[in-house]
Amino acid sequence: MLLQYVIALNATSGHDEDVTGKRKSNEHAKHASTDAEQMRIFVAIGQSRTLTEAAASLQLPLFTVSRALKRIESAAKLLLVRRDASGLELTGAGREYFNACFGVLNAHREVTAVVERHRNEPEGTLRISTPVPFARHVLTAILPEFRKLYPRLNVDVSLYCSDWDQPPKAVHDLFLKVRTPKDSRHHQKIFPAIRQGLFASPEYLGMHAMLKLPSDLEQHSCLGQTRDHSAFAWNLLRNSEQEAIRPNFAIVVSDMDVLVELALRSAGIAVLPLWRAHPEVVSGRLARVLPEWTPEEVTFCALHSGRTRMPSKELAFLNYLGEILGTRIDPRCRGEDASMFFVVKSPD
Repeated sequence: MLLQYVIALNATSGHDEDVTGKRKSNEHAKHASTDAEQMRIFVAIGQSRTLTEAAASLQLPLFTVSRALKRIESAAKLLLVRRDASGLELTGAGREYFNACFGVLNAHREVTAVVERHRNEPEGTLRISTPVPFARHVLTAILPEFRKLYPRLNVDVSLYCSDWDQPPKAVHDLFLKVRTPKDSRHHQKIFPAIRQGLFASPEYLGMHAMLKLPSDLEQHSCLGQTRDHSAFAWNLLRNSEQEAIRPNFAIVVSDMDVLVELALRSAGIAVLPLWRAHPEVVSGRLARVLPEWTPEEVTFCALHSGRTRMPSKELAFLNYLGEILGTRIDPRCRGEDASMFFVVKSPD
């Protein structure tokens, strides 16, 4: 009976049910809540000298406590509390009932503490799959602090090249991905979109014809990532205008940092995230090309399974990422205003 009460007091529904099942579950939870309240009231009565004192300790009206005691004794068909001029006294049956209620409530507190500990202190191993650049520029900077917050949780990181169509694998709890999939059975957590630009080294620009229009790019050597090569086009925007350019991809790579290195070595013009190109522009090693035209922003997301209730370890990490990505403390911002590099939503 004790275990049944504890389970009832902590019962929550995390599975799909039919209408009848939901109704029964709601009724069960309602009765459990009523039973719990009556047990709390009876314990307070057993620990008090008068009903008035019990009501004060519970911060309840006197009539509520008195009515609850009548219901308890009526249901038990026993006298549980004697009342006389000296105050309240538990009968033999009342003392046993008090001890049982006290034990149930203590067990309930212990179960609640266990649930809260697992909710607030996730443990086990969190398996993440992520593009190499994100691991290099973000995870290496934030994982040490994350582990300090959740020392009982280990993190297993698998790396892959930044390919648009990399499919999630069942072995991973979270799959971090550049650009959201058009069709996915997984739930998505979307992070601030990444601003991009066209860049080349001053040496490259000095050796080639000046660019005035997006169409001029077709006469230049361009550097592409795998995703660009598959699309065969760069979509450039200027206010309400849009130009779809089909560059001559002189070199195509699957890693963003290799792309940056090629641009620095004057191999051609590349589309780069603004956060990645910014230090090179400040140092004079790269220059913005056609700055009034901007490539499409790129979204970044986390995919996770479609379970009704997300495990605490996944929730903890996604909340942690959400507090960092696209903000001033994002490692990619290096202390700069995040709106320079990301599409930051203004507070509601």
